[in-house]
Amino acid sequence: MVHHLNFMFLILGFLGVFSSLRAQDTHWDCNIHAYRYDMAVYASLQLSEDAVPLASSDYEIAAFYGDECRGVASVQTVSSNGNTYYYLRIRSNKIQGEQIVFKCYNRNSGQEQQLFTTVLFEENSVKGFPSQCFILKAYPETTGIDKDRTMVEPESVSVYHLNGTLFRTLMKPDEIKMLPPGIYVINGKKISIR
Repeated sequence: MVHHLNFMFLILGFLGVFSSLRAQDTHWDCNIHAYRYDMAVYASLQLSEDAVPLASSDYEIAAFYGDECRGVASVQTVSSNGNTYYYLRIRSNKIQGEQIVFKCYNRNSGQEQQLFTTVLFEENSVKGFPSQCFILKAYPETTGIDKDRTMVEPESVSVYHLNGTLFRTLMKPDEIKMLPPGIYVINGKKISIR
């Protein structure tokens, strides 16, 4: 029995060393101990409108709020069918409300790019599943918002997420500068708030 326990501790120690070595092999650093709350994302990366979503160690995915890295994804494999996905825990010190953006790092080319998918942080929430992943898009999505003919008050401004859902209606156009960091569609134009 003692022999089995020693062997189990040896395996756990090996896994701990292996995972810490793997964590150092990332393009971005995230101090997970600096945050109190988290949410989970099971995702695939879609590189173009016609491409099949994928999860590959050739591409590293990270979540950001402003310039702060809030989580780095790891590639996981479903043992029963071999499908892969990105598993990402996003961290925050606020229970909800921060607009999280994603970045992708191509390990082969050394290029980094911001993705066009965002999420609103909410403690303990989950986006996607290993069997039906949340899609992170590396290309701008056509939303058709410029064709929206809805009547609004002359001074109000409608702010949309990139996926076309209404984020917030501002009563005055100068409130735009008070939006949390992220990419929005305002008056049919894509706007980046930093």
